[in-house]
Amino acid sequence: MFIRPQPYSVATVGCNFNCEFCQNHEISQMPRLLVKPGEDILPAEMCSSGEKSGSKTIAYTYTEPTVLFRIGLRDRENCP
Repeated sequence: MFIRPQPYSVATVGCNFNCEFCQNHEISQMPRLLVKPGEDILPAEMCSSGEKSGSKTIAYTYTEPTVLFRIGLRDRENCP
């Protein structure tokens, strides 16, 4: 059996889509007036945290795919 390291998951709150099948609607459709959970992190800090956790990959989760695509392209420049 080949065991792979778990990905380092990164999420953002909010989504412009309103998909009926969304499995993360509690996060993606949070009321806009609530304080956002979590914390801000710079791309280099995210890469460093992922490496320290032993992960070999980053999984962008919970949010509109078109936004995360742009973030992924940006982070590709910052992660080795």
